[in-house]
Amino acid sequence: MGDRLYFQTLGQPRLIRADGTPVALKTRKALALLGYLVRRPGQTETRGELGALLWSDADRAKAAVSLRQALRHIRRAEDEIGMRLVEASPTSLSLRPDTMTTDLEALSRGLGDADPATIRAAARLWEGDFLYGFDALDPVFAEWLSVEQDRVRSDLGDWAIRILEDLGSRAGIDQREALARFLLALDPTHEFAHKTLIRLYIDQGLKERALRQYRDCVRELKAHLDIEPSAEIRQLVENDGAGAAVRAPTRASEALMGSAEVDLPSLRRDIVLPVISIANLTYGKDYDYRAHSLRDEVIAGLSAYRCFELYEAAYWGDDETPAPTRVEGGELGSFILRFRKDRMINRIYVQLENRSSGQIAFNEVVDLETIRDADDRAEAVFRTVSRVHSHIIGRLRQRPGRTPFARWCQAEALIWEFNRQADEKAFSILSELEESFSSFSLIYAGKASITLKQLRFYPTAGVEAIDLRGVLAQAEKAVLLDPWQVINHRMFGWLSLQCGHHDDARRAFDQALKLNPLDPMNVMSAAEAMAYLGDVRAARSHAERAFRLLNTVPRILYDYLANIQFAAGDYDQCVTFLERAPIDSMPSLVTRVAALTCTNRPEEAEFALSRLLARFEQQFGSRPQYASGEIQAWLKRVNLFSHPEAHRSFQNAFDVISNTLHGRYP
Repeated sequence: MGDRLYFQTLGQPRLIRADGTPVALKTRKALALLGYLVRRPGQTETRGELGALLWSDADRAKAAVSLRQALRHIRRAEDEIGMRLVEASPTSLSLRPDTMTTDLEALSRGLGDADPATIRAAARLWEGDFLYGFDALDPVFAEWLSVEQDRVRSDLGDWAIRILEDLGSRAGIDQREALARFLLALDPTHEFAHKTLIRLYIDQGLKERALRQYRDCVRELKAHLDIEPSAEIRQLVENDGAGAAVRAPTRASEALMGSAEVDLPSLRRDIVLPVISIANLTYGKDYDYRAHSLRDEVIAGLSAYRCFELYEAAYWGDDETPAPTRVEGGELGSFILRFRKDRMINRIYVQLENRSSGQIAFNEVVDLETIRDADDRAEAVFRTVSRVHSHIIGRLRQRPGRTPFARWCQAEALIWEFNRQADEKAFSILSELEESFSSFSLIYAGKASITLKQLRFYPTAGVEAIDLRGVLAQAEKAVLLDPWQVINHRMFGWLSLQCGHHDDARRAFDQALKLNPLDPMNVMSAAEAMAYLGDVRAARSHAERAFRLLNTVPRILYDYLANIQFAAGDYDQCVTFLERAPIDSMPSLVTRVAALTCTNRPEEAEFALSRLLARFEQQFGSRPQYASGEIQAWLKRVNLFSHPEAHRSFQNAFDVISNTLHGRYP
């Protein structure tokens, strides 16, 4: 970077000095102004155009004042770093040349490198859309940003394709694979990238990987576009000799591969969900886009959970809202979610009413004056969504149900207890459900979750007999049955991570985050997975977002944070978080031994080790020497850290525990 600033524009934007320290700007609009100018190098922009872009709801005079204020914030940052970034005249602004470099420039250069490692490092700069989250600043700016985000994706994709086409077959396999993987990071439905990878694997004789890539292609196209792969891709796999699995799938492989004969929308028609009718009482001539936007985001947040039947109020009658009559909702319930805007004090009242009893479950108040940016809005939306979800689903989790979804809620509650007895009850419920509702996707995600916990949290003798590939296929089946269900993607991600399929795991967690970015448990799960995958920056970013959404923090989340800190090499902070996490988790005890060993605290490490050995004796018997093979295999399985340094640091604990076992149980 030299003395120039580095402008991270992809994902959450920020300015970074040459020494790596961030540059703080007081407002997001000041940063958005720089983001706009950086996309217009060498051009001069009038103050009037910039004011209308970022302060479209103000008159020209107020917009001009706001623009001057944003420029003052930039000047303060310039004084701090000793560099002028923006040239200003009484009528215009422009970005000074050679003052900053961007991640877009670095990414484009890296993609054209001949070294596959450089390409992969450049591809990791893609952390999300250009100026992600800044669309809430202003509706006019949001329109410009939407076009610009599409342009950035398109330009990067076209550049990667041109490189691949120019390289042809003369380039190394790793180089072409890295470029194709980048294309899929931009767009998981990119058929050219899928075809490139399938051909690469076929050329190397890796038929299983080629077929798995074909399945990925089928799944992504079905989930996002509701189409099938092109005939060319299908023919490519068939000609390789894997055609039997494509041309004439069995009933099981048909579900796994997403065959066109599987009618995905019909698979959940027999699964009845709780009903919520959305009533909007914000009517009148003074349309408030912030109020309506917040209402729409609440509905989107509820929809992301995939556990409610949502209806607009208009479908319930001729009036603007559902009639205030009671409706028998059965054990699942029927509810009205009402929105009312109070124009006098600029607040929105959100009310949930039980239609079966007429009871008002709660009345949420959202003060629009306190919503200053996207984070404030996300917090307000999640608070409302969480209360609705907790009230309706909480009722179903607390008592035995008869309908399939109510029984799933009971099983899910047992799964979250994290003990073997609860898991056995949950597995029994899911097995009974499978007999009558075999196309209910959550059955397979739940079973995969229980098996994965047995492998990681409370292993016993004989656990090695578990077919890990079969469990992965079970999770994949859940995704293919319902590709819009977040839990399905998350479980497929964890199983892929356990099996060492890191690219598949990353894509699964990325998809889970896209489907439900408001659920802190979903975001936190993805954060921990990113730490295991070696992307500490993304892990910390997701973890911070999850904690902003939470009012109270479950103890299990400190376990997740500890793993993130371990991946970052901050072993002292890892130990601090583990002290607040549950004390009886076997993986946590291993992490504690590893972190204490790395920080040279032998006495504390020995104490943690004694507690772990007690757990081994509890699981495998008072003298577990007969199970040493299972223990050794389990210790290897728990070390999911893919970054070499983190993996080695965790291996230190493995060696200490292994030597202690041999010494204690010869």
